[in-house]
Amino acid sequence: MTYDFYMFAATPVEIRQKYSKLLAAFDIEEQAAQQLALFRDPKAVEAIATASEEVRDCFLDAGFGLTSYDRGIRGGGFPVEDTEGRAEVLNRLRKNLENLPENADWNGFDVGAFLAAADAAEPVKRERKTFAKVRRAIMPRITLADVPSAPQRVLSRPLSTPAPGF
Repeated sequence: MTYDFYMFAATPVEIRQKYSKLLAAFDIEEQAAQQLALFRDPKAVEAIATASEEVRDCFLDAGFGLTSYDRGIRGGGFPVEDTEGRAEVLNRLRKNLENLPENADWNGFDVGAFLAAADAAEPVKRERKTFAKVRRAIMPRITLADVPSAPQRVLSRPLSTPAPGF
């Protein structure tokens, strides 16, 4: 089980910046900036979701969600823009862990290994990929031939008789 987690914002930063005046007019800037911490490994999510109610509530109250999310960063890294959100979530989680009973059922989730992995994780600066870059990486360039291989004019005929009245 891996314990990497990422911050997931329902409203992307670009949208919040572009529509900041509109969000301010409706007084929903704080709501738009809310984030959830989501584990990359579905096994970690399953362990927390099926752990005792106290453990599950501990993570939910800290700001974790019970679904997985993979941003494609491996090896204990996380996007540099997640730094502040991760710190806040981890601080709330550590406070919540102090109030857990000693006999809480963790269902295979190793909280010590999780905290060690979270503390050892390093921020990684990622290059944003535009649609054009992704398209160029996937689709090969089209080379136009000097001589067209298709006939100049395509003749067609109906494959069936039209319905009456048409």
